Amino acid sequence: MIFKTFKHIIKNRIKYQVDLKAYRCVSSTNDLAKENNACFNNAVFVALRQKNGRGKLNRSFYSPKGGLYLSILLHPQKNIMEMQILTQLAAVATVNAIKYVFDINTYIKWVNDIYYNNKKICGILCESSVNFESTDLEDYSVVGIGINLTAPKNGFPKDIENTAGALFNGKCSKKQKGRLAAHIVNNFFKLYNNLPNTDFLKEYKEKSILINKPVIVKTLNDTFSAVALDIDENSNLIVNKNGEIIKLNSADVSVKQCN
Repeated sequence: MIFKTFKHIIKNRIKYQVDLKAYRCVSSTNDLAKENNACFNNAVFVALRQKNGRGKLNRSFYSPKGGLYLSILLHPQKNIMEMQILTQLAAVATVNAIKYVFDINTYIKWVNDIYYNNKKICGILCESSVNFESTDLEDYSVVGIGINLTAPKNGFPKDIENTAGALFNGKCSKKQKGRLAAHIVNNFFKLYNNLPNTDFLKEYKEKSILINKPVIVKTLNDTFSAVALDIDENSNLIVNKNGEIIKLNSADVSVKQCN
């Protein structure tokens, strides 16, 4: 009955025409969305737990009970350049939904993480399949959002215990989770349907935890210290490496901790 209420709340609060699939536990909501991409136009897959959640670079994404995990399936009639900012769009949609439902301010770490109290509480993973008959368009895109709402009973695994956090120390009801899921979806489609307008990138930048901070940058070929200066109109991170201005479109970046 409680799970039915969770699904009912989401379905009744979503304002846009999407198919909703809700689960107690799945392997991965992103994988479900990709496997079923031919069955739906726009769809939302939401779960309360994932067994094999994934993050950037196919890293494992710890997805225990107590979180909220959702993936949005899109069949966009939009060009590839517009679809490359879905991560930023989803981040803005999520921080605003958290603020609306819980009145909690969260912040964005470029490019795909959301932080609260200096800990990562949310990761975003966007995956796309290109339509090779029309190289300007995506065949489908999946936007995955995983949020730690409550801390695991036995704590986070050792490898992430110093970086992972949760919004709450206590419980978060399924009613609250349902409201949050619906508001994320509504915020997402409000911004998505307004593309190519990218005014939301101003808010993405304003919510950044990196600007003017000393950072550690890890690329495929290098690791270096720098100062984060700006996020440009194409959502590249601009950093100063010993006087050299570098534009990053992909990297792992973390705030440098003071000794």
